[in-house]
Amino acid sequence: MKVLSLLWELWSGLSFQTKLTLCSMVVFTALGLPRTEFSLMWHELRVAVGLQNCMEDFTDPLMTALASGDEGSIDHALGPEKPQQLKSCGNHAIQHPEGTIPFVLDEYRRGTLSHSQK
Repeated sequence: MKVLSLLWELWSGLSFQTKLTLCSMVVFTALGLPRTEFSLMWHELRVAVGLQNCMEDFTDPLMTALASGDEGSIDHALGPEKPQQLKSCGNHAIQHPEGTIPFVLDEYRRGTLSHSQK
């Protein structure tokens, strides 16, 4: 309770412009709209990680198929639709990056899944 009281005192002591700036930073960051240098870096990071995830989704089945040595699984991993899927995934990652909350949840899910498979 003391922490909340201290935070309220700090908040009450801020100017209206500072309060507005802090609130807009939180809202714009949560929505994934770049407003500051930090927000722009966060946006670029989400785009880069999205592209990396597309590449991993393309290469992981291929590497597994190559490790198994099974011709059928290699042919399936190199199917004719795979390059088009990779291209559309990359275009989507660049043109429509996820918002902050879906991005964090997806990365948590991807990290949890990769740790449970090992």
